[in-house]
Amino acid sequence: MKKNHFIVIVGLIVALVAALGYILWRNNEEAAELGGKDQASVGDGSSDTLAGSSSVDEKVATTAAATKNLHKITLSYTEALNLYRTAGRYFQFVSCRGTPGSISMKVGTTFMLDNRDKVTRKIAIGKNATYSVGPYDFKVVAAPSVAGQFYITCDGGGSALLNVER
Repeated sequence: MKKNHFIVIVGLIVALVAALGYILWRNNEEAAELGGKDQASVGDGSSDTLAGSSSVDEKVATTAAATKNLHKITLSYTEALNLYRTAGRYFQFVSCRGTPGSISMKVGTTFMLDNRDKVTRKIAIGKNATYSVGPYDFKVVAAPSVAGQFYITCDGGGSALLNVER
C-alpha cells in the first residue's frame, strides 16, 4: 500500500509541475507578443516624448498598435529581463554605454531599455523617439515601424545601434 501512495504522490507532483510549466510558458508567449514593464506604465507618454514621429524622412515612426499593446501586461524587472535578454531584444545602459553595441530586429518588435545607473537617463532611438528611463529602471518600447539603422543615444551621446528590418 505504501508503494501505491508513493506513486500517486509522485504522479501528482509531476502533474503539478507540468501545469505550472504550461502556465509560465503561456504567460511568456503572451508577454513576447505584447511587451511589458515594471509595475508602472509602459510607453504611455507620462515621461516619454515622441516629437515629430510622422517624419518618414527621418525614418522614425512608432507602431501605434505595438505601443498600444504594451499597456496590457506588467512584468517585474526580473521577468522582463529574462524574457527580453533571453530573446536578444535588450539594451543595457551603464554610464550611458549601450550593451550590446548593436541589435537587429523586425519592424515594430518590442525590446527592453535597461538603465543600470543611479540617475534618470534620456534614451533616444533615432531623432524622434525619446524615453525617460528612471534610475535602475527599464522601459519596453517598440522598434520603429520603418526599416533602417537607428542610432540610440543616451543623454545626447552615442551609445548603440538598432538595425530595423522588414
